[in-house]
Amino acid sequence: MSKRLERLKETAYKEALKSNGIHRHGAIVLGNGGRILAKACNNYDNGCHAEVRALKRVPHDAKECAVAIIVVRARRNQRFGLSRPCVACQAALKAANIDVVYYSTNNETLEYETFHENEHRPVFIEGH
Repeated sequence: MSKRLERLKETAYKEALKSNGIHRHGAIVLGNGGRILAKACNNYDNGCHAEVRALKRVPHDAKECAVAIIVVRARRNQRFGLSRPCVACQAALKAANIDVVYYSTNNETLEYETFHENEHRPVFIEGH
């Protein structure tokens, strides 16, 4: 994994630590070139998952630039846990035209999935 992707994973981890729930997830939305557009943790008070909260926080004028998201789970007995987006969050990510989803695994790595790569949009993928 590249140093840049490792730093972004750490940023998402810090966001996950802000969660008020049992399962603590953090998400950061990335624009072209890996620029952070928004970040959020899940919130059990309003039932919103980290992915959806982060998408809602992307500035209106930057929504077209959002191409990727990193989602991680902070666990109590180990640093990272599986944080693959649920079906509802996957649908929200597809609707927002997110091309790549990075998510943490139980073995502390990031996996990724591509949804609908667009040949005309540069996609931020590095260090798989």
